[in-house]
Amino acid sequence: MNAERCLLAGEALGLGYAALTRAAKYARERVVFGRPIGQNQGIQHPLASAYMHLEAAKLATYHAARLYDRSAEDKSITQHAIGVACNSAKYLAAEAAFTACERAVLAHGGKLCLPQLLVPTTDRIRYGLRTGISR
Repeated sequence: MNAERCLLAGEALGLGYAALTRAAKYARERVVFGRPIGQNQGIQHPLASAYMHLEAAKLATYHAARLYDRSAEDKSITQHAIGVACNSAKYLAAEAAFTACERAVLAHGGKLCLPQLLVPTTDRIRYGLRTGISR
């Protein structure tokens, strides 16, 4: 169960980073009033905040995976400690990914329905990763 939680955390991080990459690219390319929208703090700060949350969740995921791997040789690492680390990593990564996708949609002006601007805010994030419930 703990290995799967680390895997889901990694999946969420990948989705979050992909969303931010698309949002940053769009913000650099979209020009309004003669300048890219990415030069505005109203675009920069939410994306930067989402990036920092993804980085923090990545560290938590690495920590959980390291504990899980080392527990085979180091008997002082308890299953409880591994469970806490893996649960925390999955939760933090899912929340960070959800926020990153939400901010990416907002950077696109809410134009999620256009196929060329797809941001991974799918049912997979909303229901699978964030709540742990499969649909």
